Amino acid sequence: MLAALLELPFLKFDQDQVGGWRQIADKGCRVEAALLIDAYLANPPADLTMIEQGDLYFHAGQLLAMAGENRMAAGHMMRSLNPREPARNELAWNTYVLATIGFLNHDKPMLDSQRQLLAAGEQTRENRINLSVIDGLIHCFDQSYETAYGAACRPKTP
Repeated sequence: MLAALLELPFLKFDQDQVGGWRQIADKGCRVEAALLIDAYLANPPADLTMIEQGDLYFHAGQLLAMAGENRMAAGHMMRSLNPREPARNELAWNTYVLATIGFLNHDKPMLDSQRQLLAAGEQTRENRINLSVIDGLIHCFDQSYETAYGAACRPKTP
């Protein structure tokens, strides 16, 4: 089964909501799912883009954070940053990632400053969703990532 998962194309491995690494994570094996992503990244498909690689590092970081491994999670998330991201972008990915790392490192000033940048940026659908997540991380700052990431910590939308 492991070998078959590692042979999947990116969309099947990462974006399939019931397959790929998620089938491991959905069984409560978050660290194992993160390790599976690491194994996938160790020998990636030839056509894996830098953005897709970043998505995988971020997802591994989320899994580790949900397992309470914040330090390792922050390291994975750092690797998900896009060095080619334009200053104005429909998806302010780096700002979202840095805010999340601020939360994981218990660095409230970093979290707050990245939140301000995200709020001042283009208000696309993706950025509004990520701003809601960041607001949840701020609202539940002293909670675990799993709790703070959850819908209960996010502001209610009218």
